[in-house]
Amino acid sequence: MVVELNNIKNEILNDISFNLKENEITSIIGKNNSGKTLILDMIYCLNFDYSGNITINEKKLDKESKLNVRNDIFYLMNDLDKLLFNINIREDIKYVVDKLDEKKLEELFKLFDLDITILDKSYLEISNTEKKKVLLVIAFLSNKKILLLDNPTLYLDYKSKQSLIKLLKRNKKEKIILIVSMDTNFLLNVSNRVIVINDKKIVLDDNKYKVFENKSLLDKICVKQPEICNFKNKVKVEKNINLSNSDNINDLLKDVYRNAK
Repeated sequence: MVVELNNIKNEILNDISFNLKENEITSIIGKNNSGKTLILDMIYCLNFDYSGNITINEKKLDKESKLNVRNDIFYLMNDLDKLLFNINIREDIKYVVDKLDEKKLEELFKLFDLDITILDKSYLEISNTEKKKVLLVIAFLSNKKILLLDNPTLYLDYKSKQSLIKLLKRNKKEKIILIVSMDTNFLLNVSNRVIVINDKKIVLDDNKYKVFENKSLLDKICVKQPEICNFKNKVKVEKNINLSNSDNINDLLKDVYRNAK
């Protein structure tokens, strides 16, 4: 499966083109209101106010095809209450998941430290943290081929973020995954590729290390550099040591020690 955006233009975006494929987690970063979430809306057929075209497996997205398209997509939106609206959480899950695997449901609830009793509660009775975890559980229960995740780590604690990272990496071979987030520490861990939007255009589309080590660009788009990349830059400046690429701070510390001998 391949998703392609070709020459997308509107008031916010100008000549946006890129493709998404399986076995690759892609992230989009940029300033607030730069069109990141708008791109997710377009892929999910919530917004058609643009020129250019978006295709999934060479089939153009339009208003007539949107229901069929959405059968293959799970979209985690910022507005959590738009996705939870049934009498209880179990019904919310069944609304998206055709064949509910109870064993997998229990495993995912355990992974995100969710109490199984919330299945009988309304979304009005649970916290935003629980809502976000429930929606992530639904995402991985649904077996949708495309995951669009807008701020997936918002409301999550460290342990839940680590669980999410594991799930995304485990499932990326079978899915197209596109993430919008300002949580660059999370994105460094999970992404293969990062797209940078500034002044309506894509200014960089490269592997995560090339993007996140470009501090001047990150400063320009008001995005915080991941702590590990910041550490690497400091070691290079202060110790004249070029560390290898890694998502793990312990590996970098070992690298510093080896070079300091």
